Amino acid sequence: MSPIKHSNFLFKVILVLCVSFSANANNTSGVTGPIVKPNDQSFQIRTAYTPSEDGDREQYVIRMNAQKSITDSVRFRMVGQVRDTTGSFELDSISADLLWQFQHKEDGIWDSAVRADIKTRKAHRSEGLSFKWSNRWSFASKWSLTQVLSFSWNIGGDTPATGTFLETRTGITYKANNNITLGFDSFNNLGKVGAFGSSNDQSHQIGPSISGKYQQLSYSFSYLKGITNGARDDVIRLFVKKPF
Repeated sequence: MSPIKHSNFLFKVILVLCVSFSANANNTSGVTGPIVKPNDQSFQIRTAYTPSEDGDREQYVIRMNAQKSITDSVRFRMVGQVRDTTGSFELDSISADLLWQFQHKEDGIWDSAVRADIKTRKAHRSEGLSFKWSNRWSFASKWSLTQVLSFSWNIGGDTPATGTFLETRTGITYKANNNITLGFDSFNNLGKVGAFGSSNDQSHQIGPSISGKYQQLSYSFSYLKGITNGARDDVIRLFVKKPF
């Protein structure tokens, strides 16, 4: 990498650490794909808006990602987020993750990867660790299915929630043409392993998405509907990514 490109990447990482930061009720997560793109070096802004409901005020979240492929199979990413919960933005969390694609479709019938995440949260809340296993199957040239299994743990903090927590994510996409892809996603936070409780106590969200490209910009617009009491009713999201 040239000194100029190296400096630009460091600048983006520092920018994330300084001005970006995940809201518990809002959802800026994606259905983690297992594919590592060689020479990927990109910056992404994600926004999510949740209207007020049942006495809870509206929420607006801004998240920033800076990522880079270290090899053809390994990608490093810095993630941060700020949230507006009281009428002004506040730091929520900063995290880093490492994605390793150990199975390529060319070697079999699907792509598969594992991802390790570490997160530091605002104030006296617990720090977080998570491990994700992502798989993607492609059907013909237009359809694909992505399934993610996520295990997470809380460390420290004033009142840490102990145990292993399980989440699943599913995404189905259809490539309408070279520029537009239609999708449908499902996010399911099941809770603590061994004590899941009823489905209504869990957080389940589903919704459609449309994504595409315009020149060097990649974008995704999506809507999530909460289908259980543990999830907010409506989340409107916009993701925009650009290489650098």
